[in-house]
Amino acid sequence: SRVRSSFTGQELSEIILETLEIKREECWLTSLVKVFLFDDDHVKKYHRLGKEITENKSRHKEYANRSLQWIRQEIEIANPYAIILLGPEVISSLLLLSEEEAMDCITGKVIEKKIIWKNSNFICLPPPGVILDRSARNPWPRKFAMKIGPTAMKEIQRLKAQPTL
Repeated sequence: SRVRSSFTGQELSEIILETLEIKREECWLTSLVKVFLFDDDHVKKYHRLGKEITENKSRHKEYANRSLQWIRQEIEIANPYAIILLGPEVISSLLLLSEEEAMDCITGKVIEKKIIWKNSNFICLPPPGVILDRSARNPWPRKFAMKIGPTAMKEIQRLKAQPTL
């Protein structure tokens, strides 16, 4: 019915990277789950078009766990000074936490954890789409603007200033 467009990259640049004062060229951007996840609304739209697909968004955790070997290889190749995780699903998968514990990590502060063969610096943030949702009941835009974003920016600046091997 229409060309599907994704604003995820644009949202990432405008909401996250600009706030943290990171140039996109300085980043290795990747997704934990490499396949498109269809939710119930996607399924309904495809059914209206006469295409048969099944919902798989509920299998995010399974796909994420199966993808960990590849994300670890990417981290080893990129050797980043910080790894920014967006959203509780991704945070819980990489840091091996429950989604409730992952929510508590969304502070902008560095969490140091051993992954692969060395300690890595993780910064947990809400996903851009949640920050963009300006509904009255959503606390995330304000939290990100007032506390999480500035904290993460200071942490990035601190990590950038550290000598590297």
